[in-house]
Amino acid sequence: MPKRLLKLPTSAAIVLLLACALAAAAASAAPTPPRPTLQGVRINRQAPLTLGISNSNSTQADLESANAARNAIWAGRAKKIGAQMVRIAVFWSQIAPSTPPTGFVATDPSSAGYNWTALDQQVRAVASHGFQVMLTVNNAPAWAEGAHMPSWAQPGSWRPNPKDFGQFATALAKRYSGSFPDPLHNGKKLPRVRFYQAWNEPNMAYYITPQYRDEGPGAKRNGPGCPVRDGSALESPGIYRGLLNAFYAAVKGVDRTDTVVSASVDPFSLPNCQPHLGNYRVSALRFDQALFCVSGVDKPLPRCSPAHLDAFAANPYEPWTIPGPCGRVECGPTWSAPDGDVSIADVGKLNQALTAAVRAGKVLPRGKKQGFVTEVGWDQQPVAKKESVSQATAALWQEEAYYILSHSGVTDVLWWQLADTAPFDGWPDASGEYLASGKAKPSATAYRFPFLANRVTPGRVQLWGRAPQGGELTVQERYRGNWLPVARFHVAPLEVFQGDLNLTGTALLRAKVGGYTSLVWNQSAKGSLLPPSAAA
Repeated sequence: MPKRLLKLPTSAAIVLLLACALAAAAASAAPTPPRPTLQGVRINRQAPLTLGISNSNSTQADLESANAARNAIWAGRAKKIGAQMVRIAVFWSQIAPSTPPTGFVATDPSSAGYNWTALDQQVRAVASHGFQVMLTVNNAPAWAEGAHMPSWAQPGSWRPNPKDFGQFATALAKRYSGSFPDPLHNGKKLPRVRFYQAWNEPNMAYYITPQYRDEGPGAKRNGPGCPVRDGSALESPGIYRGLLNAFYAAVKGVDRTDTVVSASVDPFSLPNCQPHLGNYRVSALRFDQALFCVSGVDKPLPRCSPAHLDAFAANPYEPWTIPGPCGRVECGPTWSAPDGDVSIADVGKLNQALTAAVRAGKVLPRGKKQGFVTEVGWDQQPVAKKESVSQATAALWQEEAYYILSHSGVTDVLWWQLADTAPFDGWPDASGEYLASGKAKPSATAYRFPFLANRVTPGRVQLWGRAPQGGELTVQERYRGNWLPVARFHVAPLEVFQGDLNLTGTALLRAKVGGYTSLVWNQSAKGSLLPPSAAA
């Protein structure tokens, strides 16, 4: 067999061989990420966080429906993600008579003239599945509004009468006290309701007018119904304080254990005055400071009668209708709004004002107050095309929102919509946990099992979450294609937990308990998620 000649490598081949050798050397010299190890994590048990649904009687996801089959399907979906409370809107003007008949007794829920049929159905349907019910009352009948109502004022908003409102609140609390006979089911009682909210968004002209003191007849205006606001005094906080105090006394007069929640403030004041649309308003922080009789952070106002409440409330949306720092797309829950407006990161400012007012005796009774967010959410694709975010982004923002709000004095969060709906006022409501078809979005997992890590130092993160069930919870880190445990601890059902984990740089983390797995949290090296007004 003839010998083969050994062919010497060409210069190009030599270069290639050298390049491969150098690459192999560089790869061997690169530091290997350390294998995650199980750490002992000390867990601090946090205050409970109740989760619920607002606007549940939508076209698609009707928890209040008389259709038992449809009601059961959507109630089951709400239960699956862990919803505990449902907020129901109560329209005073629709239940009360348009003109009180002779002998009408406003404090008596059985008085002729009242029509409770629709609300009874809603309360029955929601309570039958074990949800807590929250009733939010607004919209006065014409006979309970003030005199000299301008043509541009929204019906039901003009200087509602506190005495009339209190009498209706008495009738409402009596009817849902748990001892009132159910008119449709002989021998049974209507369900017990424990949470009552006095009005909605009173810093917005759609719900309360006037907002400013110079809105009456003959006032100087920039246009029809538009006051010149420079130096003008606020009117709506004083009007609302009278309504709130009458409501509080009435509800507590029926049952002292009921919880009275002040109205949720609308998040943003708008620069353009269009009273026929009801969209001009006072900034949320300025309104609540005036309601709570404080100026700035903690200065009590003299000659200001105290407000009575058990809980404060807000609807901290982001201003998708107003071009902001992120254009016409939301910035996310860590973004802080300017000029006294209140987005998610600013809710702690409301709690600070309330705490100062309680300390000064300007909010009664004294003692720690609950905090409610009764509407919040982000429109998502594909239902919402403009000013919307992806479903994945919305789910991660939802976890961040829970974390920030729980550190801002909030005890109850009611998400806007269980499912996406058809357009409302020409705009789709696409912030639901489900698509209209019933398919769960990623946010359904964020709702059921929120989990995240917040960097507090370069070498340490704060784990936070809410357990969907009790048992041993494991925090895992992704390493070379596998999920390895880095922390284990016991949790109770629905427990909000928090603890520190040693971690530098970036990492992919998730939590597991029982048959539940959280979304994956992509931990970066950036700083804290918490705004200055939140407690660490």
